[in-house]
Amino acid sequence: MKKFLLTLFLFINVEVSAQVSMKPLDDYITEQGGVDSILQDANALSYVTSRCAGFFLFYAGAVQNLADGSLTDLYADKATNLMFIYLNMHAAAHKESEIDSDVINDYAINQIQEIKNLYRSDMEQNYINTGENIIGSYLEEELLLCDKMSQLFEVLQS
Repeated sequence: MKKFLLTLFLFINVEVSAQVSMKPLDDYITEQGGVDSILQDANALSYVTSRCAGFFLFYAGAVQNLADGSLTDLYADKATNLMFIYLNMHAAAHKESEIDSDVINDYAINQIQEIKNLYRSDMEQNYINTGENIIGSYLEEELLLCDKMSQLFEVLQS
């Protein structure tokens, strides 16, 4: 029974690993009806949270050699905060489930890692095409959007 539920869980959730390049998060939010709609839809909110956690994790690594490391610390902290929120969402969504919480947490963390890797791949492709890491790509807008979403999550948590 547990294997069946785990398989069902894996297929019901957003299929991140099949993506070659990600749709800009702003497009996703617009398609969902805007930020207010996202906040009312647990699945959409979970997806946006995982995307921003993955982005911040990616970006913390991308800026690790800049200045004194304070940017890396800033974005690693943001990633950690959003990962914590995301894990709590998954725990709440599956509290009645027979699936072990460690399995659910591992899956959620792996999703964020996959998202981080997709962002890194897109950055590398942008660098090949333009000579810039994120400038001139959707990644530049993603940074601004995820910063705003992070601030919103902080306000909602307090």
